[in-house]
Amino acid sequence: MNTLNTSESNHSEANGNYSQAVYRDHESLFNELTEQEIKSAVRKKSSTASKLSRNAPQQHRGEMEKLFNISLFIHQRFEEIHKLPKQDIHGAITLFLYGIWSIYNRGATIPGKQFDKLVTQTRDTMRERTEFLKEYEKSTSDNRSALYETFAMVGNWLLMIQHHLTSQPDEMALNNVKIMVREIITRSLKIEPESISISQEGDLTITAQNCTTQ
Repeated sequence: MNTLNTSESNHSEANGNYSQAVYRDHESLFNELTEQEIKSAVRKKSSTASKLSRNAPQQHRGEMEKLFNISLFIHQRFEEIHKLPKQDIHGAITLFLYGIWSIYNRGATIPGKQFDKLVTQTRDTMRERTEFLKEYEKSTSDNRSALYETFAMVGNWLLMIQHHLTSQPDEMALNNVKIMVREIITRSLKIEPESISISQEGDLTITAQNCTTQ
């Protein structure tokens, strides 16, 4: 599976203008990170990142674990920009759904200014999925944190890898990514990736489909 290069030489000093980040191109936000921030993100060694990286071939797992940890850091920056509560499950699900929609629609994007509306739309949509929310609230604190991290890490990683695959197409890698995220979304949210639709105005629609985990 192809991954983005996380070598320190590829990152310039941050310009501090995070409010102008281009959400349709998360590699831009990725490239704004300072070397110190990257090192700090990678050192955290999240157990969620380690678990997710096991989906990748053995030779890529170390790199994938780094990317997932960096993806979480990026999402936390997203929370700061949008003034979301820390570890907000709805904000994490928003990036997760958006990342899946983008990867399944050949890099489709929405204007960055619509992200606040998309978060609201996701929150409203999730209120209808009472079974998921009940299970989430009943979970232990550790399980809730792991689920939040999974959504945040995978969502941001999907947007970064989509940018990479756009510049360097690789159908096998793309199919491997789709297999991975299909398993995660069908098991966690009982949603098929193809059922997700996001308009340019930030409106989220999830059509009813028979969900499988195959």
